[in-house]
Amino acid sequence: MPAANDLNCKVYIDTSTERAELARQISALTGGAVERFTVTAACAEMDVQLNEEFDEKRRAEFPDGFLYFRYVVEMYTSPGEEAQCRHLVAKIVGYFWSNTIPCVAACDYEDELPNRGGYNSTAVPWAK
Repeated sequence: MPAANDLNCKVYIDTSTERAELARQISALTGGAVERFTVTAACAEMDVQLNEEFDEKRRAEFPDGFLYFRYVVEMYTSPGEEAQCRHLVAKIVGYFWSNTIPCVAACDYEDELPNRGGYNSTAVPWAK
């Protein structure tokens, strides 16, 4: 298990998939191990959480509705692994977008991600 201690990124995902299944999908995608709702990959630990701010109506508001998506995945990065984790975040958002699932990454490096992490991008799927 990495010594993950810095909150590096939040990935907001809007899907009706069950939380445990979402954690399994992220685990398979990242090559990490899943325990309950936490995925531990080589460079980070990812906690799949129900978004306490979830709002059925507000999630469809563009561009800030992502703050009200059903899930938020908090990514804690191991020291020195930031570049590898950027690649993982890009892989995660790309996977969900390719499956027409709304997903937005909020992090200091979102400008370096495809579609700038999805924020304010009409090129990615959005909640309806």
